[in-house]
Amino acid sequence: MRRPGYGFIIGRFLTGIRLVLHIFWRFYRLKIQSIFKDKAWIALRREALYVQTAKEFCSAAAAMGGLLIKLGQVLSSRVDLLPRSVLIELAHLQDEVAPVALQDVTEAVEAEFARPLLEVFSFFEAQPLASASLGQVHRAGLISGEKVAVKVMRPYMETIIAVDLTVLAQAVRLIKLFTDWANFIDIDRIHSEINETFWRELDYLQEGRSAELIAANCKSDPGVRVPKIYWSYTTRRVLTMEYMQGVKITDYEALQAIGVDRRALAAQLIKLYVGQVLVDGFFHADPHPGNLFVDEQGRLILLDFGMTGSITALTREILAELVVAAVRRDYLQVVHHLKRLNFLLPGADNESVGKVVGQLIEHLLGDERTFTDAALREFIADLETMLYEQPFQLPASYVFLGRALGTVYGLCLGLDAEFKFLDEAKPYLLQFSRSNESVWQEAVKKSTQAAVSLLELPPLAERLLRRTERGEISVRVPLTRLEEHLGNIVKMLQALVWSVLAGGMTIACAYLYVHGFEFEAKSGAALLFLLVLCLLRRERVAKRRFLTAGSGVKKE
Repeated sequence: MRRPGYGFIIGRFLTGIRLVLHIFWRFYRLKIQSIFKDKAWIALRREALYVQTAKEFCSAAAAMGGLLIKLGQVLSSRVDLLPRSVLIELAHLQDEVAPVALQDVTEAVEAEFARPLLEVFSFFEAQPLASASLGQVHRAGLISGEKVAVKVMRPYMETIIAVDLTVLAQAVRLIKLFTDWANFIDIDRIHSEINETFWRELDYLQEGRSAELIAANCKSDPGVRVPKIYWSYTTRRVLTMEYMQGVKITDYEALQAIGVDRRALAAQLIKLYVGQVLVDGFFHADPHPGNLFVDEQGRLILLDFGMTGSITALTREILAELVVAAVRRDYLQVVHHLKRLNFLLPGADNESVGKVVGQLIEHLLGDERTFTDAALREFIADLETMLYEQPFQLPASYVFLGRALGTVYGLCLGLDAEFKFLDEAKPYLLQFSRSNESVWQEAVKKSTQAAVSLLELPPLAERLLRRTERGEISVRVPLTRLEEHLGNIVKMLQALVWSVLAGGMTIACAYLYVHGFEFEAKSGAALLFLLVLCLLRRERVAKRRFLTAGSGVKKE
């Protein structure tokens, strides 16, 4: 495959920029229309635009490949960024593209090992086993006789990803310049997470190390198999692993034909992921059906370790403290721990978010009833609503965890329609709870603190009453609603003035155009368009200053 020239690079860059500007202009035009249309019309139009834009993005991603497919898959899990209608469309985006020609794959392998392909492998099948946006897998054999699967990165994929990430950087600049999203979302952090994730997935040496780590963690589990990595035949762009043959986990007829107990397989899958997350702290983050197979003995085969997630010891400690706070119904403390975990932006209002968190925790822990799967789905829907409406963000590691567990849950329901997630996971959760003594030590510590606080309550009340008698207590009354109403009145007056001015200029331009003053009419129309843009820009800046002042966040 010929190295992509400047024409290809510039063409791909311009195609990406056009896509970004096209999407951006659609929603900016809707913002202009919001001055003259009622809220109901704007809401319906916005929802339709979300769906239409998501479909067009998926079509462009399928055509261009590269970063766009992976970006769509990552964004499909960002319930903190996008509405449900967009997430549904992005969930249909499959990481399957047309395969690269055998000649291009051969050249890529020979460039890595500096020798002919058939001197590296005894045979190399032309038809790929799988073809994805970043690479494809071929069955091959080593000179020593072992059957292997060879994953080869698509030629010059680093160049393509670099171009796509440059387009993404420009999109981020436009978002920060023309929208107020930065007041609610840490855009720079999300952009950094996406960059790190994709560059890491382009390193097959890192993928091989991840596979070996998961294999070591699963060594004591006879029901799980992970391919062996052949390091002598592995580079940054070529990954050679043991070839394992099996049935796709969603091929139910084939599973039945080899006598696999689907209910036991679902339980095995849950056990595997609970152990990876809670015990190992390192998990396979992309468990879609193309990466999970079952051999004739009913053992799970894990493939493709390019996307993994980890949970540090500190994070697990914070999670333990969060659980204790939730059980004690200390919702402000729960919010504090959510901020420590970077789930909440620093400027988030603790009390308002604490109320929402409290409602969700009571929904989960409020009584002793059995938490059915229907209730679980209702709880997840409420959680998604909270994440979208409140100043939440999902760090990349938690996005991968949520995506992985959601996919596993869907696979388990497919294997067994009567599958009860909580019933199957409960023994492993209890085992983890007993082994994690720090949780219970923290509970004892918190209980002691609560007892001490209870003893201090009477003298504290006495001091409060005495300060009240001396007039030392001041009460602050929030004027948020008053400021909001005043702001709305000012906005209405401004809109009225600008509407009169715009109407007068429109009539003047039409008069000039009809009477032959075409240049003057076009100049007036251009001036009117610039005035409208300035108005929208001024409104956005004013809104950002108001929100920043209200949240107490200082902008540098």
